[in-house]
Amino acid sequence: MKKYGFLIILIIVAAIIIGGIWWYASSDSGKMPTVTTTNITNNSATTPEDDTADWKTYTNNKYGYSFEYPANTTVGDSYAIAVVIDSDETSELFYVQTMDPGEDQNNMNEAVKLELKEFVDDIWQTNQEAGKEIGSITETNVFGKTAYTFDLSDSYKDRNGEYTLFDSNGNDNGEHRYVIVDNENVKFIIHYPIDYSKVIDILNSFEFADTTGNTDGYQAATGYTPFSYNGYTFDIPNSWTVGDAEVIGTIGDSEQTEIVFSDANGSEVATLTCPLIITGYERHEISGVKNEDYAKSGNDYNKEISFGTPLETGDKPFALILMRKKGVEDLSDTDSCQIFSQLDWQSDAAVEYDFNKVYESVQ
Repeated sequence: MKKYGFLIILIIVAAIIIGGIWWYASSDSGKMPTVTTTNITNNSATTPEDDTADWKTYTNNKYGYSFEYPANTTVGDSYAIAVVIDSDETSELFYVQTMDPGEDQNNMNEAVKLELKEFVDDIWQTNQEAGKEIGSITETNVFGKTAYTFDLSDSYKDRNGEYTLFDSNGNDNGEHRYVIVDNENVKFIIHYPIDYSKVIDILNSFEFADTTGNTDGYQAATGYTPFSYNGYTFDIPNSWTVGDAEVIGTIGDSEQTEIVFSDANGSEVATLTCPLIITGYERHEISGVKNEDYAKSGNDYNKEISFGTPLETGDKPFALILMRKKGVEDLSDTDSCQIFSQLDWQSDAAVEYDFNKVYESVQ
């Protein structure tokens, strides 16, 4: 009798375990939520046009996007982040973070290389496993592109860390809506307090720059081709054509040569000059500076890129890449080159993007 009693207990325990497994598998717990489809910019009423007439425009030239924001707020931005802040500087009302797989993203380096949906799933799963109050993933269409959204409360977590979320009044434990979209292989993580009344107007004004060309006819690269000269090798956009090397003068005992890069229409896009010669750019505000040492042929070299914004009417913006042997102060040293352009990188994100790609490839 005891034997049968033990058997009955064993059957009951097994039934409970199997039932629990079935419930877990059929529920949403531990599973990626089903994706539904909506259009995020049509979910709320917009502000009357008169109330947005004095709004300002923020433009990010590096990553090619812009949006309008209320006149009584400000935008704080850094290398890859733009944040709309209220007049009291106590609340973050609209937040844009860019994650470029070509840049160091710390612990997110592998995740940012994923396809968009896989990238969103990775973030969602990280927060779900951390016990966050997170809603289902929704597929939507924003800025003319497929995007994914979810709602999240209290704090956000990814592989780089955890961040507190605030409501539109600056109180913690806020509920945010996340909108994640991909443009030119760069992931955009946009989020904002759900209780912020102006957000629909900001979203409706958000747009990506047209990187297929600007009014000057610049054509963005669809690929890059290795080019070598004077001991340096770098990739140039396949939309550039290469002119002949011509002697344009002398620096000391050295001839200075120049090669003109042109677009398909024959318009100059950049010049390569070797050896380099630096002139002053006091009438420009310098930004986007990168500087890196590297080894070549047993010697140490340095490469640098910078972008200039004109401070006076009539001057033009510029992009400048310098390549030279490290520690050589004489700028007329024959083992040096520069790439210079006066294309309007401020108006066309493709220009800045292409020049950064050239810089990164210099060897």
